[in-house]
Amino acid sequence: MTLVIGYGNRLRGDDGVGWIAVEQMMARRPDVSIQIVQTLTPELAGDIALAHLVIFVDARTGDHPGRVHVERLEHDADADGSAHGLGPASLVAWTARLFGRRPPAYLVTIEGERFGFGETLSPNVERSIPEAVAAIEWVARRAGATRPAARESSATAAC
Repeated sequence: MTLVIGYGNRLRGDDGVGWIAVEQMMARRPDVSIQIVQTLTPELAGDIALAHLVIFVDARTGDHPGRVHVERLEHDADADGSAHGLGPASLVAWTARLFGRRPPAYLVTIEGERFGFGETLSPNVERSIPEAVAAIEWVARRAGATRPAARESSATAAC
């Protein structure tokens, strides 16, 4: 299965864009497992271990509000840190340590401009949602095509 995790705070303006992009993804891709959370926690590691691909979706700061970024997450050398404030790469590293499995992982981020209290997105971020959803779908198709064979891992076979 492909697991898409949208996270952020919907009460902090553009920080909620990860939730909104993933909610729109749900309607378009019922074959993808979706989780929406406010913050990444170690409890997500069990679901990540069962996935053949994981895509994290979040807001980020930057100079170009609405710009969408896609990056493959590599091994996190700082994964031995605290479970508080886990980033996506650290969470995947925790998954490997706990379950012996590290699925390919990607991070899709959208640059925001307003992170104060409020439930609405800034106009540039709002306009970028279709591009973010398209980026998530592109990663799911591209990386999903290189999915490992089921016989390589019992956790993969359960997908």
